[in-house]
Amino acid sequence: MSAMIVGLDDLVAVCRVAAPVRAQSFRKVKQGKVLIVSRTRGADVTSRGE
Repeated sequence: MSAMIVGLDDLVAVCRVAAPVRAQSFRKVKQGKVLIVSRTRGADVTSRGE
């Protein structure tokens, strides 16, 4: 039972760290500006935000 509680605590800790990092990957920009989306395999650059 205590191992399950430790596992749940670890899962919660990982989610609390991963959520803000993931949220920083997407930012709103004003129309007409370039949007750069960083990904694990490189970065996508677009001027239309798509």
